Amino acid sequence: RDAADLGCNCVILSGNLDLSVEAPQDSLETIQRKIALAHDHGLRVGIYLRADYFVPEAGSDEERKLEKFCQRDQRGLVPTWDYECHYKKKLCFHHPEVLEHFKDRLAHVVGELGADFVHIDGYDFGGLEAHDACRCDRCKQDFRDWLVRKYGDQPGRAIERFGHNRLDGVEPPTTYPVV
Repeated sequence: RDAADLGCNCVILSGNLDLSVEAPQDSLETIQRKIALAHDHGLRVGIYLRADYFVPEAGSDEERKLEKFCQRDQRGLVPTWDYECHYKKKLCFHHPEVLEHFKDRLAHVVGELGADFVHIDGYDFGGLEAHDACRCDRCKQDFRDWLVRKYGDQPGRAIERFGHNRLDGVEPPTTYPVV
């Protein structure tokens, strides 16, 4: 009511769905009640969603299957949202299963919870090339396919750039110090 009295026409609520759609921090009934209350006061409601990570330990059996589609860093480890949130694992959006999961989350928020719009945060999939770029098998293959498109018909340029023209084994660039 206070937001409407101040002249606001919408609010963005945390759907608390970043851990799991199946196990949000607030019950689904609580979230739906907040949405209904805002609607009763003439406010449109947006739900905040993160796109780039998930928390397998909180997820349903179906959500836990996503773990095999996590990003991989230069050392082959699964990157996390930050060093204090090791349980928030970054997803790789080059996998159709991850895209389907995100579409399901959007459908849930709009269709089942009744949100009017979605505030999507966390487009940190892939990161900055060389530093954070995903290096899962699919992303490495995408990189190599790009090299073939760029240098495949120009073996001289490939040799100049890489010292050879075998592009099917080139690793994405790295910035980690050699240990």
